[in-house]
Amino acid sequence: MFSPKFISSNLVDYLKNIDLGHAYIQGKDEGDLKKYLHLLFNKNLTTLALLTPLFCIATKLNKLQDSNDKRYIVPDKLFDKHFGKIFIELENERKEEEKLLEKKLLTASSEEKTEIDKALVKLEKKKIDPKRLRLMRFQTIVSKNIEKNLSSKQQELIKEEKTIKQLNDEQKIISDTLKYYRQH
Repeated sequence: MFSPKFISSNLVDYLKNIDLGHAYIQGKDEGDLKKYLHLLFNKNLTTLALLTPLFCIATKLNKLQDSNDKRYIVPDKLFDKHFGKIFIELENERKEEEKLLEKKLLTASSEEKTEIDKALVKLEKKKIDPKRLRLMRFQTIVSKNIEKNLSSKQQELIKEEKTIKQLNDEQKIISDTLKYYRQH
């Protein structure tokens, strides 16, 4: 069972402004994909299982994938406009953590130094290059754009049978569409 999430207007705006192409239902072109995403675009409601393939579609259609390494994306101006601050924040957090570990290293025992060195190596791998991002960082973008404090109306909406059915329908359309794009 998936978990419906309300996402920020920032993430919705990004998805509204990026090319998501056409919907392909069982291989048949059904026109603009966006017209099938009512909950996403009208209520800011979706699931992570829906957003991930949607992002894959956007990445493919907008040629954001690094041609030399498919695990990376090369952000365009729209991506940077909407998510650039998130990556600056993440890199600043990583640098702060690195400073703290380096400070601990000065007074650590030899056993502690080994563990701190391992942690520093892990942190180095988390380094963020805003011109070339790991595709898996999309999950970070999503987590930073999920609404945490829901109104009672929002809480009711995500429990409605009609909402769950509509999310399932939207997810099926996106899944069919991604399958089509991967084959063509």
